[in-house]
Amino acid sequence: MLGIIIAILPGLNQASPAGAQTLGGQCNAFSGATGLGSSYSDANISVPTCGPRPIDGGSQQAVYAYPGALSTPGYQCVEFSERYLYYKFGVTMPVATNGAQLVDRYAARYPSMFTTIRNGTPNSAPQIGDVLSFSNTPTFGGTGHTAVVSGSAVNGAGNGQIWVEEENADDNHGNNVMSVSSWSVRPEYGFAYVKWLHPAAPSNNPHDVRQFYVLNGAWATFDLSAATGVTVASDLSQGSYGVIG
Repeated sequence: MLGIIIAILPGLNQASPAGAQTLGGQCNAFSGATGLGSSYSDANISVPTCGPRPIDGGSQQAVYAYPGALSTPGYQCVEFSERYLYYKFGVTMPVATNGAQLVDRYAARYPSMFTTIRNGTPNSAPQIGDVLSFSNTPTFGGTGHTAVVSGSAVNGAGNGQIWVEEENADDNHGNNVMSVSSWSVRPEYGFAYVKWLHPAAPSNNPHDVRQFYVLNGAWATFDLSAATGVTVASDLSQGSYGVIG
């Protein structure tokens, strides 16, 4: 039987199986919309941050994070995080979600794809591609805030920094740097509670051909559910998953 090996390239995800870099939306939802000069970018996608900030005079016209998405009034923080999640992982959200709710909502809707990490969890710092939720309540009520991690430099003691891409933040720059101390993110916005959405490790089930390791440190999905007669061959020491038939 002829074996077929499918190589999984850095940044490969369900939304763009070819692995070529895809523009994750454009900052053109209404007249006067503009890019904030930053983006989340990896080998597969580039997702620009957009504005201006709605409460600072920016339009509150309807913005749709992805085709078929529910609208947000202007370029809200949740618009960016949901747009990123759509173009990176191909996931959608059918109910209205704010920044504080985003992590829990996506983790509940896609339990095999994502896990939730609480701020201060030992040996767990936000990684590139994780999505943060901020809130002033431990139940993550209220509107809160959300951002996408674009860089992480945290040492073995849990101290360092992370870089985030975001919309509708206080400075309206599209990005920010946050310190991490003893595995706890210290947001600059005064929010007391933080958690983040982290791509879950793939199943060890040899018949699960949907999930793959991505070389940039995150897990992503590639839907091969229609494939028949295939098994999964893994070599995590090399940081890759393959499918052979």
